Amino acid sequence: MLMPSESICCEVRRVEFSVLGQLEASVDGHPVNLGGARQRVVLAGLLLNLGRAVSVAELTELVWGDNPPSSARSQLQMAVHQLRQIFGEHGQQDLLRTDAAGYRLLVDARRLDLARFEAAIGRARKFAGSGESVSAALELRTALALWRDRPLRELANDLLTRQTEWLCELRLAAAEEFFELETEAGHDRDVIPELVDYVGEHPLRERLVAALVKALGRTGRQAEALALYQRTVVALREELGVDPGPELRLGHLQLLRGDLAVAVAVDDAAPTPVRGPASPPRSLPRSTRLLGRDEDLGKALRAVRAAGPAPRVVMIAGMPGVGKSAFAVTLARRLADDYPDGHLFVHLRGHGQGTPVDPVEALGVLFDQLGVAPQQVPASLEGRKALWRRLMAGRRSIVVLDDATTTAQIEPLLPDDGGPLVVVTSRAAIGVLDGAWPVTLDVLSPADAVAVLRDVVGDRVAGEPAAAGEVAELCGRLPLALRLAAHRLLHRPQWTVADMVRQLRAAEPTPIRLTVEGHSVAAAFEVSYRQLDEPQRHLFRLLGLHPAVPFEAWAAAALAGVPIAEARDILDGLVDVHLVQAVTATRYQLHDLVRAYAVSRVTEVEQPPAVVRMLDYYLYTATVADEPRGLRPMRAVEVPAGALVRPLEPGPAEVAWSRYEWPTIVALTDLAHGMGLLRHAALLPLAAWQAATNDGHSAVMVRLCRQGLDAAAELGDEAATARLHHYVAGNYQRLGQPAESVTHLELAAAHHRRVGDLPSVVHAQLNLSVVKRDDGRLVEALADVRIAVTLAEQIGDAQALATARRLHGVAASRAGDHETALAQLRRSVAWNYRHGAPCGLELALGSLARAHLLAGHFRLAALLLRRTVPVLEQAGRPGDAAEDLSALARALLGLDRPLEALDSLTRAQQHLAALADPYFEPDVLNSLGATLTRLGRTGEAVAAHERALASARLTHQRYEQARAHAGLGSAHADADAARLARETALEMFRAMGIAPVTAETLAGPGPGAVAVHGPETGETRRL
Repeated sequence: MLMPSESICCEVRRVEFSVLGQLEASVDGHPVNLGGARQRVVLAGLLLNLGRAVSVAELTELVWGDNPPSSARSQLQMAVHQLRQIFGEHGQQDLLRTDAAGYRLLVDARRLDLARFEAAIGRARKFAGSGESVSAALELRTALALWRDRPLRELANDLLTRQTEWLCELRLAAAEEFFELETEAGHDRDVIPELVDYVGEHPLRERLVAALVKALGRTGRQAEALALYQRTVVALREELGVDPGPELRLGHLQLLRGDLAVAVAVDDAAPTPVRGPASPPRSLPRSTRLLGRDEDLGKALRAVRAAGPAPRVVMIAGMPGVGKSAFAVTLARRLADDYPDGHLFVHLRGHGQGTPVDPVEALGVLFDQLGVAPQQVPASLEGRKALWRRLMAGRRSIVVLDDATTTAQIEPLLPDDGGPLVVVTSRAAIGVLDGAWPVTLDVLSPADAVAVLRDVVGDRVAGEPAAAGEVAELCGRLPLALRLAAHRLLHRPQWTVADMVRQLRAAEPTPIRLTVEGHSVAAAFEVSYRQLDEPQRHLFRLLGLHPAVPFEAWAAAALAGVPIAEARDILDGLVDVHLVQAVTATRYQLHDLVRAYAVSRVTEVEQPPAVVRMLDYYLYTATVADEPRGLRPMRAVEVPAGALVRPLEPGPAEVAWSRYEWPTIVALTDLAHGMGLLRHAALLPLAAWQAATNDGHSAVMVRLCRQGLDAAAELGDEAATARLHHYVAGNYQRLGQPAESVTHLELAAAHHRRVGDLPSVVHAQLNLSVVKRDDGRLVEALADVRIAVTLAEQIGDAQALATARRLHGVAASRAGDHETALAQLRRSVAWNYRHGAPCGLELALGSLARAHLLAGHFRLAALLLRRTVPVLEQAGRPGDAAEDLSALARALLGLDRPLEALDSLTRAQQHLAALADPYFEPDVLNSLGATLTRLGRTGEAVAAHERALASARLTHQRYEQARAHAGLGSAHADADAARLARETALEMFRAMGIAPVTAETLAGPGPGAVAVHGPETGETRRL
């Protein structure tokens, strides 16, 4: 028993110590790093004996057991010295005193959780003795809440474990007293979930079982109480060879006689059923067969079904490979009938390589599973949270959030009400959420671990039970390690299980241990690794450096510096021994733990060149794949002769590769940035920019380009700096941040001038005009584009001049100067027809078509757009294709073909769904609103224009805002609302610098009328 240190003259009041769990210390609330294992054991010994001096002999035995080294005394003195240094740094120089009897800690016992635990139990027993049961229960609850885990569990010291066993017994006795007090007070229903947990951990603890039997009986759950009693009787007889004691037998007898009064009436009324969607989503993935988790599953099932109206959240934690995902999916499937309105699943990538899924993206996945149309999904997190909670209100659904990393990642995904069940898995300990039921998965029991081996291998395991038990222990009883070892045994039919034991025990040299609670998984990997030949070992090690899965053989070849054919052969061998998984015929992956093990084998000598080879491969291949999608023959870097570049068929294959490898490029760029590989950090964003921007990854590209700017500045590479400023400006424009875009374009132009890249100065000037055009500053946009035309003519750059004329035509067309617009655009088309980049002609033709559309030449516009759309789709430019499909719909409206227009817009919306940013959304939604108005579906038309207005405001596109107001003016049934909308549109069009007649035409004459005069039909048509 610990006694307060009443005689201490130098009490340290700011220090706190904890031993009821991992050994911890803090000063003024700040954690103290206690150093290595030896000084932690010494400190633990002093804390367990607080209030008295601990002799050198006692501490020596505690640290080294029965075999201390000859230098034990000096090492012990050094450990004490280090502890004094550690606490001295926190102003506690006199904390540890040496006297004749040994070493003594000068700490008030109230600063140690163990002493507070004992004191609370003492007070509880005094209260109980005087009949104050409520106060006694409160004190016991306080005492039990101090426990975080088994005392000093991380120190793995046999003597310490024996010294703390009495504490564990004291805790159980306190728990028994607490539950008895609570149940006697009629709080059975409140304590059952926690009591179930205690009984699950200590199923042979008869006093706990008796309390639970009585609590279940008093709450109307007699069948469960009887089943629990029967299980306990069987377990006591089989495991201990004894019959139940008198207290448990008495509880059973009372249950049978009906002597247990029901403490709280049971509500047998069935809950009101909640109607789900017509076709509830079923998005749970397949998972491995779950073995050995019946107890944990039972606890979770009971907890969920006993939960009140608060949101139901099950938090599943545990180390990698322990089976969290399989447990979550199995739990969800077991509860499927309880939650019929949908089963959703999101992999949050919290602890894998690459960037975790943020809440905005996760909500997007959930909306997709629910069938929410992309155009209905808000762009902001707050908007998505509000929509998610509205959709899930009252819905009995299950949502599995797999591999979370922080509370902040999952809180936005939690519904507001108690209808849905949310199941979260994480390797890390996530902060406690209100109403959450925690499940911590440990390694399997010995019997269940052997069952996993038997499940894979079959009869051989049953024939060698002792050897199978050894394999299970050598694999740490971890499900992943067990299955890896079992599959190797399965594919080696000539081996006995004893042979497998010998292979595992012979693992040398000792690998870096991947552990959880002292259980290792390294031996399971080491057996396979040691049987590889050297080329296989070399590649396997380096595969751990790849940041994303799956990967292609080309990436493996780059890492190892070998020809592609050799890389494929080696990969096939690694697949055969289950160290690599073949995902498809061309792509492979490593499990997280296997990758971690592979990385642990990489040497300091081989890592840097391997990473550089991998970065070079992706840089060069991305450069080649990206080039055809751009408008200028600009490469991020010149590809050296003989460099490893993945051959890709021109067209769709290049697009598919760029899209698939986008997450890898992001991860590699971050890797280069983190490792200080400045060249790759600067150039990889340039190589991937066109493809990523075409697919709308604007927000990520902003981050990567800004990292690249830091790297380019450190390198002193002004050309790369110029291009990164130029490229990031385009992303800021698409994100609706024109001021940022203008700033970076001005910086880009200045850097381009300094390096003598005048064609790029022209393009920077042109992009300034585009930003201002979107921002509704047409007069400034036209001035900028004229400057660009003049400069392009002066430097004699025909390609830059063709682009300048195209953008001049677009701006002039929007301003209502159709004659200038058509003249400029025809010249741009002519040049691109003879000399342009693959997409240059289609972009020029699309711009010409939209100019004809605004001039009322619907048939010609439709003819041109039917040509451009398929080319842009094949080239992997979904945004440009959606824009041309939107224009085609407006041309078809002008030709009185609204149903065909609606078909065109359906295709456009499919392209919008593939984009990660909303830049092209307002245009398509406005065209959709006009089409719905023509079809008489004015309510839907108003909704479409309102969504267009909101999206246009978000992306800072004033022209589309004005179009939305004009559309509302035509669609609104209310005459006053329609008139106000039209007046707003007219005012906005005029403020942009659009010619008055054109502004009047664009704003439209009002409800039921149409807006653009079409000379081909002699009528006015709403576009």
